[in-house]
Amino acid sequence: MENNNNVLSRIYIYALVLSFLFFFQESFASGIFYQSTRGLGMGGAQISAVNDETSVLVNPAALGKIRGGYFSALDFDLEMSPDTYELIGADILRGLDPQTILDDLNADPNKVYHLRAQSLISYARRNFSIGLFGNYTVDANINTNNPLPFEMSYRNDLAVVMGFNKRFKEGRIKIGGNLRLVNRVEIEDNFLTNSNLSVGANGREGIGLGSDIGIQVAAPWKYLPTLSAVLRDVGGTHYTLKEGLFNGGSNSPEKTSTSLDVGFALFPIRSNYSRFTFTGEYRDVLSSSDLKNSLSKYHLGFEWNSFDRFFLRAGLNQGYWTAGLEYAFSKFQIQLASYGQEVGDTIESKESRSYLLKFTVRF
Repeated sequence: MENNNNVLSRIYIYALVLSFLFFFQESFASGIFYQSTRGLGMGGAQISAVNDETSVLVNPAALGKIRGGYFSALDFDLEMSPDTYELIGADILRGLDPQTILDDLNADPNKVYHLRAQSLISYARRNFSIGLFGNYTVDANINTNNPLPFEMSYRNDLAVVMGFNKRFKEGRIKIGGNLRLVNRVEIEDNFLTNSNLSVGANGREGIGLGSDIGIQVAAPWKYLPTLSAVLRDVGGTHYTLKEGLFNGGSNSPEKTSTSLDVGFALFPIRSNYSRFTFTGEYRDVLSSSDLKNSLSKYHLGFEWNSFDRFFLRAGLNQGYWTAGLEYAFSKFQIQLASYGQEVGDTIESKESRSYLLKFTVRF
């Protein structure tokens, strides 16, 4: 007769599988909430390779990889395109106001604006994490072929996130989930180039509760081949739970639909001081791409780890090259990365390149 632990474990797995099957009936659209600097340096592939406090956002099943417990007092990423740097330099505050962005692009209409800043403060230990996450992302350009030529995609998230994980078969199978309580401010629209814009007047805001479910299965072989899957925004995330914290108003952001990412990884060990990671990911499995770029869903990456101090990364993100560097001290880490992403349409492919800086402080 099976003991209670085995029975409960099987019930837990069956419940998660049924959740996957039930929510496959959603309309699927990509709605990835967080991308790490490490992952972007490795071609955007992250769900099989992640092993730190960002697991709670990337793949909660990977919380089972965390050793010990630690507090991340600061996990800050800053990302921008070369065009954005030419427009604003180091004055990041200029990117917080839609009207200032429009004024900058009116002065130089050929530029494409991209800026992202995100920060995570968290406590993480094996199988559990809780944190406070903030994200600001804006993409904008002036398209003279459009009757409303100023195109803006603006998102500002503030979220409390909690993640849990359960290990089976001595940790070879990990299943985890997270809950996110998110205040989202969003502008997804086109405007005239002489518009008078503000977040309060043009943004939609609301609070929503979202959840991701992740799984990792590692074979007990030499290179620890690992398969992963993450079902994001289970059942769809609706931002209608409550009015927003900052601007209020009756207009809520668009629902984030459910999506599914799958990936794999290999972890060859060359010596006690040198390890490798090879990883790949296929994103948003259950929907078809509406881009001309046939590689838009593919992500491949590589990492070399020397002494757990120096990390060298490279990869392909949607067919465009990526690269990354990291130097890790006992209490803090510095990371650099560059990646290209697809910003074209069904008619032509077009690359947008961004550069990232990340600084982390842990205790």
